[in-house]
Amino acid sequence: MVYRKFLVFIFLLFFSGDIYSAFTVPEPPVTPFLQRELQTVDRTQRHHWIVYAEGGFTYRNAHYPQAAVPLDVKNKTVLINGKPISEKLLVMVPAQGTFYFQGVAYRGTLVIHTSKNIIQLNVVQWGTPFECMHDRLYAGLRPSAESKKIERKKDQLYHIRVLLAEHNRSERNCVWQISSPAGFGIVDVEGREQKRFYNMRDLTITCSRGQFFINDVRYPAAKILIIPREDHLSFNGKDYHGNFLLAVDQQHYYLINSLDIEDYVFSVLRTETWPGWPLEVNKVCAIASRTYVVGVIADSRKSKVPYHVKNTTQHQTYSGIHTDQTLRQAVQETHGMFLAYNNKPIVAMFDACCGGIIPAHVKGVNFTHAPYLERDYACTFCTKAKGYRWSTTLHENQVATALQPEFSRIKAVKELAIVKKDKAGVVHRVSIKGKGISGIAHINGKRFYALLKPKGLRSFTYSIKKKGTSFIIAGKGIGHHIGLCQWGAREMINRGYDYKKILQFYYPGTQLMKFY
Repeated sequence: MVYRKFLVFIFLLFFSGDIYSAFTVPEPPVTPFLQRELQTVDRTQRHHWIVYAEGGFTYRNAHYPQAAVPLDVKNKTVLINGKPISEKLLVMVPAQGTFYFQGVAYRGTLVIHTSKNIIQLNVVQWGTPFECMHDRLYAGLRPSAESKKIERKKDQLYHIRVLLAEHNRSERNCVWQISSPAGFGIVDVEGREQKRFYNMRDLTITCSRGQFFINDVRYPAAKILIIPREDHLSFNGKDYHGNFLLAVDQQHYYLINSLDIEDYVFSVLRTETWPGWPLEVNKVCAIASRTYVVGVIADSRKSKVPYHVKNTTQHQTYSGIHTDQTLRQAVQETHGMFLAYNNKPIVAMFDACCGGIIPAHVKGVNFTHAPYLERDYACTFCTKAKGYRWSTTLHENQVATALQPEFSRIKAVKELAIVKKDKAGVVHRVSIKGKGISGIAHINGKRFYALLKPKGLRSFTYSIKKKGTSFIIAGKGIGHHIGLCQWGAREMINRGYDYKKILQFYYPGTQLMKFY
């Protein structure tokens, strides 16, 4: 009880702001102040960490400018910089409000609590960092009774980890080149070594024998944080906000970009939306994009990989920094907003053009898990979009080449036929007859789409006709037909709808929330 009261005192001492009551609708609610346990260890065992904060920490009524601070547990005693501390509660306030612990950025105060048998590291926060937010939603973590809902400071950080590159450990020649205008700071996340600085512009990272070599200096750690001393980091000709994380497991080496989720959403809007569209449409897309990645991050907790999302179309196409001010404004005006169903982030699927089909009629979608995607009425707003109707003509040899990853011996396709589609018109099975295959072969609709997409297949709803030695494939829509229709949303804006009404149209039964 004394410990809890002390944490409330720390909260009131270091953070001030307006106090709000429970979530309200339609105004997006904010998440509460929260204490989160970072790690709990046995006092009788030896432990070693490094906590890092630009500008150092303030503790024991004094400021210490050292950025990388070693924490040790030896002989049942906590040591900071090799010096024992006697306090049962030690508060360490990062100079710039953010500290790193085991490769993750936290906005708040580090509190070290020593009891009879254990030592516990906690972060006391203004709001919650993003990972804490989905811990609370998915692991049942709740704030203490004394906690209140408060506004978030503008510089609060919510980090996401995006995979930029990976390399199989069984293969050789893994070399990555990264650069930063003012040099780098290198932090061993596992605390085996002190932070190192590199004043040079470029770093060469070599992966070998389960270890990383940075400019020929060996780093035995499994996780290494690379922090730009100023500005940004660059990799493969693209610039990135945030930091880079090097990680290795039994199968792969990873290069990961750790950055603020708002910077991430700003970046993906450039590739996931259409350039030149009105601000209000991009606000819709920003919320959908943010919501999608919130759900993916929550699901990533079940995975053993050290990243949340990939930078490809498997999740959202992410290409780093750009300067589109309309997209930046869309992100700023929807800051932290996401869609929820029963107080949990939804799977906010979206495509370019739905083709006017009714999603509730699509088979193979788990609508029990995602009832907000089971829209039982059609979108009629995208009928004038260029992708609403489309067609592509492919020679039988072109179709054969596209299908060779599935049918290695096929040389020419003589017959293509749709043998199964659902009430919505989505194709689920295609039959194939041609040279190099015996009889009639079949392929499921998703696989057929994936193989023919580079050849002009634009959606899952289409018809196939044979004309001479060619096939004419004509369809509706662009993408998978589920969730938000981007071209439909644009037309709704033209007709006077705002972003809140558009989101309710495409994701019925959801509510708009904030995780700040």
